[in-house]
Amino acid sequence: MVRSKGDPQSLERGIREQVLAIDKDQPVTEMKTLHQVISTTTAPRRFSTMLFLIFGTIAVALSALGIYSVMAYSVTQRAREIGIRVALGATNKTILKEIIARGMALAFAGAVIGIVLSQATSRLMAGLLYGVEPNDIATIGVVVIFLLAVGLIACYLPARRAARIDPVNALRSE
Repeated sequence: MVRSKGDPQSLERGIREQVLAIDKDQPVTEMKTLHQVISTTTAPRRFSTMLFLIFGTIAVALSALGIYSVMAYSVTQRAREIGIRVALGATNKTILKEIIARGMALAFAGAVIGIVLSQATSRLMAGLLYGVEPNDIATIGVVVIFLLAVGLIACYLPARRAARIDPVNALRSE
């Protein structure tokens, strides 16, 4: 090992000459900086972390799309009912709350199932975690809050559309 203040690659020839001057039979085949050694050592872990990040992002996007799709379909199927409720005096706020409450019930059920499954499988993944315990309450809490926020956004869009339903058009369409 050699510590340098300048560019370590520029010292390679001089280091090789000094080692050979001391012992001509000593092979000097490969010189790496400490940064290169650490990078090579941690590359597999970084790769698996990147894969988990990509798959996690896809899973969040698919779950948001799924919740949005279910809620949008539900709003479409219930357009007549919502139109009647609006005609009878239901406010946009009431319609918005009801649609969001139904969607968030799905999101909460998914969160509970996810927590149970994560606890069941956490020991299998303990070797892949770095700096986090498998059952870290803070991490699980942050992830659950994030996923519930994604679910809330996915529910809000169809709920906003439902709150804007014109009762005349909704009753006429069926």
